[in-house]
Amino acid sequence: MPYWKLTSTLSPTKDSLRDLDAEDLALLTSLSVAERTFVLKIGAPPDEGNFGSLDIPDPAYPNQNGGNLYKDNIFRCNMSPIGPGDTLNTLPANRPEPTRRGVEDFCSDPKNGTFDSVTGNCYDLNSELGITAKTALWSQATPKDGGSFKIIVRQIVSFKIDNVSKTEVTGHFLPILRSGGITPLKTTINRPILVK
Repeated sequence: MPYWKLTSTLSPTKDSLRDLDAEDLALLTSLSVAERTFVLKIGAPPDEGNFGSLDIPDPAYPNQNGGNLYKDNIFRCNMSPIGPGDTLNTLPANRPEPTRRGVEDFCSDPKNGTFDSVTGNCYDLNSELGITAKTALWSQATPKDGGSFKIIVRQIVSFKIDNVSKTEVTGHFLPILRSGGITPLKTTINRPILVK
């Protein structure tokens, strides 16, 4: 997901590529769920939404690639460490079907919660709307060349996946619930979800 999506949500008048400061973190904690809600995936190009497909090889599945690897990276745990400052490649082309199937599988996994196929809603283990996931917020590092480009990871953030349909995935950012410095240390993304 583009880093500016979060920073412009917090303060549209400040530099969208700034580092998050204490004011941003306090605001993120005070916003309502509706104010933190975003559409992660919107239809097909040119309305792709706020994501793209990360090309993250999975050492556990060395022969898997492309759309199948992308779908499975959404669904299962890819143990590749990702953190601020890392440069990653995206996969070319819009991938609506692998996105939808990966998110549905993620929401349907009994370790995560349940998926209501009628409404498209994802429910956590407490039957509350939204299942927590992590995503990389990034800045684009190279121009799109044939649909693929490099990104630089700025932060890893948590959000809840609320709903998935054939054309959209919606969710909301989670506030930071405790104080502490944001460090450049790498962290493992348990589920490398969707980014643009």
